[in-house]
Order: sequence, then structure tokens, then C-alpha cells
Amino acid sequence: MLVTKRLRLRPMLLGDASSLFNVWSDAETTKYMDIEPLTSLHQAEEMISFFIVLTQRGKGHHFTLVTEDSKDIIGTCGFHEWNHDHHRAEIGYELSRDYWGHGYMKEALLVLLHTGFHQYDLKRIEAKIDPHNHRSRYLLESLGFQKEGVLRSYEELKGRRVDLELYSLLKEEFTLSLKKILNIVFYPISQHERIKGF
Repeated sequence: MLVTKRLRLRPMLLGDASSLFNVWSDAETTKYMDIEPLTSLHQAEEMISFFIVLTQRGKGHHFTLVTEDSKDIIGTCGFHEWNHDHHRAEIGYELSRDYWGHGYMKEALLVLLHTGFHQYDLKRIEAKIDPHNHRSRYLLESLGFQKEGVLRSYEELKGRRVDLELYSLLKEEFTLSLKKILNIVFYPISQHERIKGF
């Protein structure tokens, strides 16, 4: 389990299905994900089972995000496309729309990245995002990720071919910018102040 000021990142459980269904069934939240909005609890259970197996096989590691105060489940984040030989992995994440703009995902990814680099011995962490996903772009850049280029016509998304932007963060870059990132992440956010990302 990973802990931040406002969140707990714990391994996914099948018992999370009802709460995560509320996240994954929202059309706006899943707009840039490679899934259609879920329509049944069983689909949520299948997704969770997939991530659990991925972790068991050493191909990824996914966490459920739980608020420290209210114990609400508000999303997930984690690693996939894990290449142990080359010490790299890709991150993925989604957050309940009710919690957008308050820095929750930035807080979660900060501890996830730190764990990836310093506990899992990753040297490079990647992220692929839709060019129109401005919230994700702002989030990644605020954490020090650099855009490497555009993967043209990279995948099928909801019946159409789409480009994806490739971002990456290296261990040495994260270490150098950690103090600056910490100052941003843990700066108090007032009730009326919202940020551009997640």
C-alpha cells in the first residue's frame, strides 16, 4: 500500500467493482480510454480481474485510489506494459469526474512514480495520451514528463483510427525535479481553486 497526504493506493480487489463501475461507466471519464463506458457490474469485475492477473504475472501493478478522510474509491492508477529486461513500464490512470481539478491524480502519480523508480528499479516510465486529452497532457508535463513525438494512426479507439502522443520520464529527471514537484503537489488547494489537470 502507498500512502499520500489525502490518498491510499492499495491493490485492486474484486470488492471494488461497484465503486469502480461508477467511474468506468461515465462517458466523460472513459472518453480517452480504450473501452466503451461500462454497462454492468460484471464488466467492472472482469476489468479488475484482468488487472489482478496482470499483477500476478509481473506484467503490471495497479492500485485502487481511496480517499484518506471519507474512504471513497475515486479511481485507479498503475503500471502496465512492464519490460523487466529494459527496466521500463507505461502508466495508466483514471479519476472520478467528481474529483477532477483538485490535484488528486497528481498526488497519486507522484508516489507511484517514486515507487516505480526507487522500489521497482524502473529507469524509464512512459505514457501515451490522445492529443485532445488536455488534462492528461497538463498532468504529465507538471510531473516532468517530456513529449517524444506522435504515434500516427496508432490504435483503434471507439471505431476510428487515432494518433497518440508519447511521453516519457527518466529516473534521473524525476530525481532532479522531485523537490519542485513536491512543493507543487502539497501546496494547499482551497475550495475555490481548481487546477487544469487531474
